[in-house]
Formats: sequence, structure tokens, C-alpha cells
Amino acid sequence: MADGDKCGAKTQSGGKCRNPAGFRTDHLGYGSCFKHSGATTNGNKAAARAQVMAMATEADAEPSEVLLKAIRCDWGAVQYVQARLADLNVQILEAESAEDREAAFNQMGLWQQAYGDWVDRSAKHSKMALDAGVQERQIRLSEMIGAQFAIALQGIKQGLNLTPAQEAVWKQLVTTNMLAIDAQLAS
Repeated sequence: MADGDKCGAKTQSGGKCRNPAGFRTDHLGYGSCFKHSGATTNGNKAAARAQVMAMATEADAEPSEVLLKAIRCDWGAVQYVQARLADLNVQILEAESAEDREAAFNQMGLWQQAYGDWVDRSAKHSKMALDAGVQERQIRLSEMIGAQFAIALQGIKQGLNLTPAQEAVWKQLVTTNMLAIDAQLAS
């Protein structure tokens, strides 16, 4: 796009298209107009990239956090595609006409390709995380936090100068609450 709100593609006369960006497409305001491939698959992809880049802002992130987020997003997409495939399977089985069945069957092929792509992407990101030692670092961090938590609890207990009866109640409360935290983390 030339000035942000125009298509800006080169015209046959050598000038720049003055149609609004995304004119007569599904992505008005971004990408090329319908005359300059804006309504094609690649035009839609380019417009989607332009929309993301327009909305993206810089953010601080640890590489391990980025990998873990990518894995979770990838796997969420895999689950979405699986649900879509299941819906299409039902549509194929319950189609009332041959045209409906064929339309659902054609969509099934596209969604199966998407499924394979997302599984591959998820596997790639998972391998990257394993190669980078993300899981090991998370375990070490959890152990460090647990040790600091134990030190804090001991300091609080000593600062309270508990009687033996109160100390027994303290131990029971700490045990109960730590088990509750553990159960919550496990789910």
C-alpha cells in the first residue's frame, strides 16, 4: 500500500491504484483491491499479514515463553481442526443431497491438510523447546520457587513463636494447603 489507505498497486498506465485498500474484498482497509489480486488466496494472506503487522506491538518475552505459547496455540489449532473434521464427517453422513455430501467432502480434504500442517507445526515447536531445554529450565525454576517458599514458611513459623499445640495446627494447615496447591497444579 502506498499511503496506508490506498491499494497503491502499479496500474497499466504506470501510476498507482487509487482504490481504497482492500476495495471490494473481505479485508477493507488492508492489502490490494479486487483489481490487483486482493480477492485471491494470496491477496487475502498478504492482507492478513498486513493487519497483524498493523496491530502488532513490541513486547518483552523470554524465548522459552514464546516457544511454550506457540506450542499451546498450535495444539489449540489442532483441536479446533479436529472438531471441524468431526463436524464435516457428521455432515457427510447426514447429507440430504449428493451436492451437500460432495461439498462437505471437498471441505474435508482442505481441513485434513490443515490438520497435518498444524500437527507438523506443533511437533516442530515442541522439538525446538526440547532442544532448547525449556522443560528442564522450568523444572529448575519450580524447584527454586519451592525452596524459597519453604524458607519463607519456616521464617513465618519461627517469627510466630508457636506453642507445641499451635505448631501441630500449623503443620496440618500447611500440609492441607500445599496438597490443595499440588492438586490444582496437577489438573
